[in-house]
Amino acid sequence: MGLVKPTRENPKPSQMVLISNWVFLSFVDMAEWDKFDLTIIADKLPTHLLSNLDLAKTKFEKIAEELVLDKNLPKLLKQGIYFALFQTVLRLVARNTDPTLPEILPEYKRLIEEVSLAYHSLKPNGESNWLDECIQFGDKSAYHWEWKHFDSHELF
Repeated sequence: MGLVKPTRENPKPSQMVLISNWVFLSFVDMAEWDKFDLTIIADKLPTHLLSNLDLAKTKFEKIAEELVLDKNLPKLLKQGIYFALFQTVLRLVARNTDPTLPEILPEYKRLIEEVSLAYHSLKPNGESNWLDECIQFGDKSAYHWEWKHFDSHELF
């Protein structure tokens, strides 16, 4: 829903540039930067996950290179997508599962679609618990993907 196919008019997203605690992420065009403060999400995370933050940022950069979002998405939706994606990567890293494995990569597109559908259905505002819910959804998604692609195969 919020995804666009890369074209000449809509190129592949630029790389994420990390500067201190700030993450600058351009989804479509270098001229249209969206700024996300990692301390916002870090304050919402369980403290035992914070030790994995640097590795998660590195893995997230690689994943973000392949994701292109519509530049006209509402800011709160972009933040929700970002938080869900980042939490998924962080949780997978914490569980010693590489979030860039070929089995996992297609799941990010579905996560973006599901977050977008929820946003358009709920129409949250900035005062809602939308971002907290996106983080929780990312967390649950990481567990689900791990089960779907690895753990269930070991049991059956």
